[in-house]
Amino acid sequence: MKLERESIELSRIIDFWVDKSNMFKGFIDLNEPTCWACGQGWEGRYDIVGGDYVKAWAKSPLQICHIVPHSLGGTEEPSNLVLMCKECHDLAPNTTIKDVMFKWMASQSWFSRLNAKLTQAFNDFDVSTEDYEKLIFLSQNPDFKLWVKDKVGMHWPQSGYSGLGHKFTVSTYVGLLKYYSEYVVKSL
Repeated sequence: MKLERESIELSRIIDFWVDKSNMFKGFIDLNEPTCWACGQGWEGRYDIVGGDYVKAWAKSPLQICHIVPHSLGGTEEPSNLVLMCKECHDLAPNTTIKDVMFKWMASQSWFSRLNAKLTQAFNDFDVSTEDYEKLIFLSQNPDFKLWVKDKVGMHWPQSGYSGLGHKFTVSTYVGLLKYYSEYVVKSL
């Protein structure tokens, strides 16, 4: 079976790297599947408490990624395979020099990527530094939460990067906050 084969492969990869993740400045928690590059953890969706960690990791949206790509002579040995989210896998360097991959992995952060997306959304909607705190405060307002309820939809990422499936996008959140602050609050 495919899952059984993948589980065996995952087991070999995880077992090989669990005590060597310092090579890419990572940390592997067997009970919490995360991307070994950026650290994305999917808000505990795939966490386990006891039980078979390999099955939990197999269900997570991680991909097996070659350190040295197969096309450049990389092997299928666990020492040449790591687990990454789809976004990191797509962004990873393709080289025969393992240290380049490890340095790149050590510099990745899903939180930094999210922050960059937030910054871009604030720029897209002309949110000034002064308005930032007001909008964050406004986002906690029960009136805003009620108003926004029928004005949002979940978006399926076209890139397939999200392991969460459909989600509420950053641009939706910032755009609706800005609109609410300019047109709804001012009209009350």
